[in-house]
Amino acid sequence: MVTVLTDLDELLLQSRAVQSTQYLREAIVAYRAGAYRASIISTWVAVCTDVMDKIRELAAEGDGAAVVLTAQMDRITRTENTNEMMAFERSLLTAACKELELISSIQKDHLERLRVDRNTCAHPTFSVDGDQFTPLPELVRSYIVQAATYLIHHPPVRGKVILERAMALVLSDSFPVNPEPAYTLLHDENYLGSVRATTLRSLIVLILKRLFLDEDGLDRSKIDRLTAALHAISRIDEALYSQVLRSRFNELLAASQDKQMKRFFFLLSVQPELWASVNDANSVRLLQCIEALTVPDMTAYMLVKIGSDVARVRQSITQRFEALTQTEKVEFLEKNPSIDTKEFAVQTFVGSRSFDSAYANGRKCLLSHVGFLNPDDLRTVLNGCRNNNHHGGINQILHAGGMDEILTGLFEETVNLDQHAEVWEQFWNDITDFHGGYQELQKKLIQQQYIEPVVKDNEDEDDDFPF
Repeated sequence: MVTVLTDLDELLLQSRAVQSTQYLREAIVAYRAGAYRASIISTWVAVCTDVMDKIRELAAEGDGAAVVLTAQMDRITRTENTNEMMAFERSLLTAACKELELISSIQKDHLERLRVDRNTCAHPTFSVDGDQFTPLPELVRSYIVQAATYLIHHPPVRGKVILERAMALVLSDSFPVNPEPAYTLLHDENYLGSVRATTLRSLIVLILKRLFLDEDGLDRSKIDRLTAALHAISRIDEALYSQVLRSRFNELLAASQDKQMKRFFFLLSVQPELWASVNDANSVRLLQCIEALTVPDMTAYMLVKIGSDVARVRQSITQRFEALTQTEKVEFLEKNPSIDTKEFAVQTFVGSRSFDSAYANGRKCLLSHVGFLNPDDLRTVLNGCRNNNHHGGINQILHAGGMDEILTGLFEETVNLDQHAEVWEQFWNDITDFHGGYQELQKKLIQQQYIEPVVKDNEDEDDDFPF
C-alpha cells in the first residue's frame, strides 16, 4: 500500500516517450507555479499524445486495431477536419481501453474525469453566478500521477500480449527454477516490475490454473518454474497476491483432480504460509493425499521440508511414516534427512535387530542425519550401540560387519560437537571387548589424543640370555 505522496520528479525519470514526457514536464512546472488550470490542460495533452504515439507503434507491429486507428488519424491530419479531430479525441480513451487494452476500465474512468476537467479549464464557464472553475492542487496532482502511472510509464503492449509473453517466459528454459533469481528477473522494469495491477492479477490466476487445472501434464522443471514465478509475484505485490488467493485459490484447488492437486505441495515448499489460505475442505483432501503417497512421492513432493513449517502436514507425515514397512522407513529416512526426522533415524539405528540391518541402518539412516546431531543425540547413539541386544542377548550393532566404517564416519562428522572427547572416550572404555574390530576408529581416537596409543609388550624384555 502506498503511504507517501508520489515524487513528481521521479515520475518524469520513469517516463519513456519524448513528446508525452515534455507535456508532462510542463504540467508539473505549471502545478508548482500554482497555474492549476494550465497544468490540467498540459496533463490531458500528455495523455492524448502518449496514446496516439502508442497507436502508431502498435500499428508498426501489425496490430489490426491500431492500423485502423492510424489510418483514421492520418485522414484527419490530411483533411484538417476539426469536428473529426474533436470526435477522435473524445473517443481516444475508449479506444485505448476497449480496442488496444492499454488501460483498464477503472483507469479509463479516472482519465475521463481529467478530460472533462480539461474542457472546463480550457473554455469559459457559462454559470449563472459567473464563477469559474478553480481546481484544487490535490486534484491537479492526482491527475498528473494518474496520467504517468496509467499510461506514460508503460510500453505500448496489450494486456493480453503481456500475459502471453509472461507465461511463455515462465515456461521457457531461460526462466530460473529457484525463487530468488526468479524474483530478480520478474521484478526488473523490463519484465513485470512496472505492469498494471490488472495484468499482474490475471497472470497470477493464469499460473494457478496451469498448476491445478492443466491435465496435459507438466514436467518437474515447469512446475518448479511456475511455483518460483508465483513466489516472485508475491514479493512484487504482496497485497495483490494475497487478494487473488483469497478470491480464487480455493476455488481452483477444489476444481483440480488428485494428480493436479498434489502440485500444491511444490508451491507449499517455497511458500509454507499458503497453508493458512487452504480452507477446511481442501485441507482434508490434501492430508488424505499424503496418507496415500509412496516413499518416492513423499520425497519428490518435499513433504519433510514442508512439515518443518506446517504443523498439520508434519502430523500427517508422522502418521504416514508409522504405517510404512521397516524397509520403507529406512528408504524414507535415507532420502529425507532433516532435523525433524533425526530422532526416527537414531531410533531406527539403535533398534537394529540383525547384523545386516545394523550396517544398513547405520549407513542409510544414521550417517545421512549426522549433520543434525547434537551432543545428547551422539550420546544416545553410542549408548544404543553398547546396549543393543535384540537377538538372544547378542549385540547386533557392535558385532556387525562394516560397523568400524560406520562409527569412524560418525566420529569424523561429529568432531566439532561439544563434549565430543568425553562422549567418545567413555564409549571406547565401555567396549573394551570389541577393540580388535574397530582399528580405524581407534586410529582416529589416538589422532585426536582422546586415548593413549597401545604399547605392545616386548616378549624378550625380561630374557637374561644375550641370544
